[in-house]
Amino acid sequence: MASKYGYTVGIGMDTSGLQVGLKTIDGNLRDFAAELKDTEKALKALEQSGQDSSEMMANKQEILNKIYQQTQEKLWELASIHDKVYEAYDNDAIDGKAFSEYNKVLAETFASSKRLEEQIEELNAEMNGETTPESVQHLAELEESYKGIESELEEVNSTMREAGETEALTAQQETLLQEAIDNTTERLELLKQAQEAAAQALANGDISAEEYRSLERQVESTEAQLNSYAKQLDEVQGETTPESVQRLAELEESYKGIEGELKEVNSTMREAGETEALTAQQETLLQEAIDNTTERLELLKQAQEAAAQALANGDISAEEYRSLERQVESTEAQLNSYAKQLDEV
Repeated sequence: MASKYGYTVGIGMDTSGLQVGLKTIDGNLRDFAAELKDTEKALKALEQSGQDSSEMMANKQEILNKIYQQTQEKLWELASIHDKVYEAYDNDAIDGKAFSEYNKVLAETFASSKRLEEQIEELNAEMNGETTPESVQHLAELEESYKGIESELEEVNSTMREAGETEALTAQQETLLQEAIDNTTERLELLKQAQEAAAQALANGDISAEEYRSLERQVESTEAQLNSYAKQLDEVQGETTPESVQRLAELEESYKGIEGELKEVNSTMREAGETEALTAQQETLLQEAIDNTTERLELLKQAQEAAAQALANGDISAEEYRSLERQVESTEAQLNSYAKQLDEV
C-alpha cells in the first residue's frame, strides 16, 4: 500500500484512512470497468442482431454513473491533501518522485472525470427520446467543434508560456476564447432544452431520477465552462498586484479552516450517519469552499499570466513558472471536486 500511495506518506498527518479509501476506490473502479466492458460487448451483440437494446443501454448508463461517482470521490480525496503534499515537498519531507506521482495521479483523475462527463452526456443524448434527432446531431457537431477550439486554445496558451505574450498570440487567444464562448453558449441552450423535455419525461415516469440528475449535472458543468471562458476573456490582460498577493494569502489561510471543518463533518457523517443538521453543515461548507477556491483560482490565473511575461523577460526561472502552473491546475481540480460534491449532496 505504501509503495502505491507513497505520496501520502510523510506529509505530516495520519493518512492510513486515506490510503484505505484510495485502495477501496481503485478496486471499485477496476470492478466497474470490467462490468462496463462486458455490458458494451452485450450491447454491441444486441445492436448487430437488431434486438431491443434499451435495457442494456440503461445498464451502461448506470455503470458509467457509478464510475463517475467513484472518480469524483477519488478526486476529492486527492485534493484534500494538496496543501500538505506541496508543503511536505517544499520541506523535503517527500522526494521528487512521490511529488510527481501525486500530481500525475491528480491530473489523470481529473482528465478521467472530464472524459466520463462526455461519455455520459453522449449516452444521455442517445437515450433521450424527447430530444429531437436534429438537436442531438447538432449537439454532437458542437461537441466535436468544441474539442478543436479547446485544443487550439491550449496550444496557444502553451506557446505564450514558452515564448511570451505577443500581440499576435494575444489576438489568437482572444479569438479562440470568443469562439469557445459562442460554442458553449449554443451547447448550453440545447442541453437546457433537453433538460426541460427530460423534466416532463421524469414526471411521466419515462426516465429515472438518476437519468435526470445526470443531465442536470451536464447543464451545470457546461454553465461552469461558459463562466470560466468569460472570465478568461475578461482577464487576458490581467496583472497581479500587491493587494492581490495579500488577498491570496488571506484566502489560503481561510481555506485551511474550511477544509479542516469539512473533513470533520465528513468524518462524523461516516461514523454517525447522515442527519439533516450534518447535511446542512456539509452544504454550507462546500459552498464556502467553492467561493474561496473560485476566488483563489482567479487570483492564481492572474499571477500565472504575469509570471508568463516575467519568464519571457528572464525575471523568473522556468521551474518557478511550472510550480505556479501546477498550483493553478491543482486548484482547478479542487474547485471541480467541490462543485461535483455539492451537486451530489
